[in-house]
Amino acid sequence: MRKLRYIPSIFIALFVLLWVGSIIKCEILTLMHLDEFNIPSSIPEGDIYWIGGGGQAKIVEYSNQSAKVYYYYTNDDYFAVAINFTKQDSTWQFGTWKAIWTSGSADDFLWPYIHHSPVGIALLIGFGILMALITIIVWKVISTKHKPKSD
Repeated sequence: MRKLRYIPSIFIALFVLLWVGSIIKCEILTLMHLDEFNIPSSIPEGDIYWIGGGGQAKIVEYSNQSAKVYYYYTNDDYFAVAINFTKQDSTWQFGTWKAIWTSGSADDFLWPYIHHSPVGIALLIGFGILMALITIIVWKVISTKHKPKSD
């Protein structure tokens, strides 16, 4: 029964390891392959107007035929998009993009950059509160089951 007290810590540790591991994976993919995409000049003029320029890019998914790039920038406003690319004739072609979130509009988040959006921050806070509640409940259960009986 006393081993139950480690369950919340194990969940938190697994979450942090998964999150940090995912960020490390994205950083490695970005270092290895970002030059292949020529961002932002590879984005069509009509789309670059909406997406903007001067941002930072991180590769979140990469295969021989497709890739997803997380493109974000901060200036007066904050804007983040997920851009899909497909490979045609050994050249990456801009596909589609989806706004993840903009200043004043919290639409979505993109793993592992969950901490960049208000929605992601809310999920992290919710996860933290849930883990705190589980920890309190587990400690209460353990402490009531193992109270010394008085005569």
